Amino acid sequence: MESLFLVHKDADGATIEFWNLHDGPTTVGRGSESNAKVEDDQLSRKHFVVTREAGGFTPKDLESTNGTIVNGQRVTGHLLRPNDEIRAGQVAGQNRGVDGRAQTEVGGHGKYFPVHGGRL
Repeated sequence: MESLFLVHKDADGATIEFWNLHDGPTTVGRGSESNAKVEDDQLSRKHFVVTREAGGFTPKDLESTNGTIVNGQRVTGHLLRPNDEIRAGQVAGQNRGVDGRAQTEVGGHGKYFPVHGGRL
């Protein structure tokens, strides 16, 4: 199996830091208990975790306040592949649709974590 990396990039696309997902569960957040610590007030102390599952790696939101998005969709057991994009932090808002029901609109900036395969 090729290596899979979670990469933290800034708004301009420059790499800030990266973590090899094969090193074990990767917990992303702003707290000291996260092994992938990211300084950002919009992230929860333990925001999301990526764990190895049968067939690959799966991200799971850890009941964060601002949500975790993979490829534009809220995290729901997605198996990660190279070139997937994870966004966390201030990424989701709620609005009311024409019929008055709440609808979630995925948007905003948040932190950007692309997934890379191979070597970095």
